[in-house]
Amino acid sequence: MSINEYVGKFIQNQDLSSKKVKILLAVSGGLDSMVMLNVMNNHNAEIGVATINYKLREHADTEAQVVLGFCKNKNIDHHLYIVSKEERESLKSSNLQQKARDIRYVYFQKIMQENRYSHLMTAHHSDDIIEGFFLSLKRSSGLNGLSGMKEISGNHLRPFLTFSKKDLRIYADLHQVASEEDESNALNTYDRNFIRNEIIPKLEARFPTFKKSILSSIFHIADANQLLNHLINKEKDHYYQKNYQGCLINNIDKMIETAGAKTLLFQMVKDYGFNPAQTGEMLDFHQNSPLWVSMDYEATIHNKQLIIKRIDLRSFNEIIIKEPQNVVLPNGDILSLEVVKRPKHEKSKNIEYIDIDSISFPLTLRQWQPGERIVPIGMNGQSKKIKDILTDAKMNRLEKKKCLVLCSGKKIIWLVNFRLDERFKVKGSSNSFLQLKYFSKKSNYSSDITFG
Repeated sequence: MSINEYVGKFIQNQDLSSKKVKILLAVSGGLDSMVMLNVMNNHNAEIGVATINYKLREHADTEAQVVLGFCKNKNIDHHLYIVSKEERESLKSSNLQQKARDIRYVYFQKIMQENRYSHLMTAHHSDDIIEGFFLSLKRSSGLNGLSGMKEISGNHLRPFLTFSKKDLRIYADLHQVASEEDESNALNTYDRNFIRNEIIPKLEARFPTFKKSILSSIFHIADANQLLNHLINKEKDHYYQKNYQGCLINNIDKMIETAGAKTLLFQMVKDYGFNPAQTGEMLDFHQNSPLWVSMDYEATIHNKQLIIKRIDLRSFNEIIIKEPQNVVLPNGDILSLEVVKRPKHEKSKNIEYIDIDSISFPLTLRQWQPGERIVPIGMNGQSKKIKDILTDAKMNRLEKKKCLVLCSGKKIIWLVNFRLDERFKVKGSSNSFLQLKYFSKKSNYSSDITFG
C-alpha cells in the first residue's frame, strides 16, 4: 500500500476529516516532515503547520523558509517560533536535544490551545522506532520504554510509523518534495545520530533483514506489554488504594511472594516518579520507616503498608500566639485556645486542659525537633523523647515529621494530639483554665495527626 493510500485510510478510520478535527503538523523543513506536509495536503483534513527555528545552524533560516513557502503556496496556516537568545544559550549548556524537544512541545501545546487544534501530528517513521529502541536499552528501560511509539497516543498522531526513512525518500523523489537536510544529523556526538550512522548500518551489513526483524521484535514486546498492563491492572486491585495525598499499597509482605513482584510494584509506583531500583529496595526492606523520595512524592513502609504521599513544599513556619484565640494553620486546620471556667473530662486526644497560670503568652506552635523531650503525664516526672512517643503510637515516618508542639518559652506544653506535659496539667489548686483543642482535616491515614 502506498503512503498516500495508507494515510488516507488512517484519516478515514480516525474520522480526521470531521469538521470538529483540526490537525497541527510539526514541520521542520527536513525530508520527513515535508513529506508528511505534502501527503496531508492531498487529503481532506483541516491542517495547520508549526515550525521551530532554533537558529543554531547555518541553514536554519533556509529550512524555515522552505516550510513557509509551501504553506503560502497552498494557503495553509503557518505558525513560526524563533527561539530567543536566552533559550539558545541554555540549549548550549547540556542535553541539547532534550531541551530542544521540551521547547518545541511547549510551543506546540500553546499553539494548539490558542488556535483550537484538536490533534498534533509528527512525521516519526519506523527508523525512529529502531533508534529509540537502542536508546531505551542504553537507559535500562523496562517494557514500556522498549515498546516503541504508537500511531495514536492521546491526541498525538504518528501515521508514518509503518514506513521507513527509505520509503519517505522514495516518495520525496517521486513527487519532487522540496526539503532541507539538517547538517547536524551527521554529527555522531549525539547518541541517536551515532546509533543511526554507525551502529545500525553495521548491523544491516552483517544481517540484511535486521531492521525488519527488530521491528517485529519491538511489536511483539509492545503486544506483550499491553497484555502485562491488563493483567497488572486486575492484580493491583488486591493491593492498591488511592487517596487524596497519594496512595497506600497494602500487604507488601504478601506481594513479595507474587511472581514478578518487582514489575507489579513498579507499575503501581512509576506514576509517582519512583524508579525500578527504588522498587527493588521497597520489596527487600523488611523494617518500618525507611524513606524513598522522588521528584514530587515520598514513600515509607509501615505496618506492612507502602505509604506514598505528595511532598508538601509549603514550609511550616512557627506561629506566635499572643492571646487565647482560634489559630488557622496553612493547611486549614485550627488550633483553638479558649479560657474556660472548669475543665471537662475528655476522651479525645485532640482536647486538653492546662493551668493557665503555668504558662505565659506569647505561645509558639511549631514542628518538633530531633532530640526534644517532654515529661508525659503518668511517668513520675521522667522525661521521654518525642520520637519515642510517636514510635509507640505506631506512627510512620512521614506522619512523625509533621507533628506539632505547643510551647511556652522553651518548654513544650503539648505534643499536639498525643501527650500533655505534666508540668502544665491542671492541679487541685488551679482556678483558671485554658482549653486546647485541635480541629484536624480528615486524613486517610490511621492517625488523627494532620500534615501542616
